[in-house]
Order: sequence, then C-alpha cells, then structure tokens
Amino acid sequence: MAELNPGLDERKLDLIRAFLREHFRGLEMTDQFDFEKTAQRFTLGPGTNRVHSLIVTKEALESMDFAFLLNDQLVDALKLAGALPVTLTSKGPRY
Repeated sequence: MAELNPGLDERKLDLIRAFLREHFRGLEMTDQFDFEKTAQRFTLGPGTNRVHSLIVTKEALESMDFAFLLNDQLVDALKLAGALPVTLTSKGPRY
C-alpha cells in the first residue's frame, strides 16, 4: 500500500505502478515516500523478500519526458540490478 508522498504527482506514480505491474507480473509491489531522498521507493518481491527496488526521484517525476523514462531500458536495469536499488533520474536509470 502506498504511503502519502508530499509534493509528488500521484497520477505519475500510478503510471509507474501500472508499468511495474505489467513488466513484473506475479511480484508483489509496495511503495512509499523516501523522505531522505525526496523520492518514491518501489519494492517488488514475494512478501517481504525484495527482488527489485526502484527509487524515482522528484526530478524524474517533474521531467517533461517522464513517460519516455518508463521503457525497456528501465526494465533491463531492474533485472540486471537484482535486489540492488535502481534510481530513475531525468536522464534514465542509474545504479
């Protein structure tokens, strides 16, 4: 369940949730606001076991090209990173 995320566009967060559900079927997803990073953290995995972790920065959410950041490159980055967090910036995914 999503926790309140001050200052982040909930419609864009819903796009990310839908994107992750589509590409990582069968994995449970949780997300919450990361106050330290001013970002939304998405965790995918069975139960409490983390398989993938995505941190989406406020900068990425405010990017004019936001929708283009949700692409195969992001899916590949998450799969390659495994349990290590991937940060989505306005320039794309970073480890």
